[in-house]
Amino acid sequence: GLKTTVGRWQTAGIVPLSPTYDTAGLLARSVADIAFAFPGIDPECDDIERFRQLLASVEVAGLKLGICDDLFWDDCSPGVAEGVKAALDEVAARGAKLVRIALPEAAEASEIYSKVGRGGVAAECSAFLSSRLPEWLGSLDPVVTGRISASGGMPAGGFSNRRLAKLAASAGRRLAAVDLLAAPTVPVTPPAVAEVAGMDGYRSMNTRALKNSCVANMFEMCALTLPVARDQAGMPVGLQLMARHGADERLLALGLAIEKVLGTARERLGTPPLCRL
Repeated sequence: GLKTTVGRWQTAGIVPLSPTYDTAGLLARSVADIAFAFPGIDPECDDIERFRQLLASVEVAGLKLGICDDLFWDDCSPGVAEGVKAALDEVAARGAKLVRIALPEAAEASEIYSKVGRGGVAAECSAFLSSRLPEWLGSLDPVVTGRISASGGMPAGGFSNRRLAKLAASAGRRLAAVDLLAAPTVPVTPPAVAEVAGMDGYRSMNTRALKNSCVANMFEMCALTLPVARDQAGMPVGLQLMARHGADERLLALGLAIEKVLGTARERLGTPPLCRL
């Protein structure tokens, strides 16, 4: 899965959740497939041959992958962190460097989102539904209704934060020392339906599930996720690769080089059970 840099692809025509954070992206069976589709869609990729040369020129040897011990690796379900670390070790065995870096800005940004941003997203969703699809409001899932109500009447777009912009700039300077930031994509095993049927269970699981991926949104980075392992429950685990604002082409080139070492999701994890029926 590819999350493009915010603003790079138009979101007009896509039903919004949060215009502040929404970005368009691609889902495919492999990074190679995403890289094939990307130049045909991307408005800034005007030289397909140059893009293909970039894809062919990047190798894993010498690649610097930033690893943050705080936030991204905390509170993972059994087997998640272990699976991602094992995949990174494979990449390191082929010449990549795993660079320990501190990124305290991520924890502070996550706290800002938890206190303010979550309500802002709900407010933006509520504003869209009220203006464009008011007839849907009475038929929403109760958990979604609860999230909208939790916005507390915050005005849509009212959660832009100057501190967040400063944190993003500071994080960008730290990340200049590495090619990519690597972490588990979703740190938790997918919950059973019963676990998220009520608002309390849903809110807790939703917070944990989004903890890692929302950082790239708040810092306006681009990101790529590759399935690389299974957790102790047998569910797929993703390796998230994050790159600086606007570095979408290089992110894909580096992701493709890593996929060539690790294998595609199908090669690494096998065929999903439902696909075998």
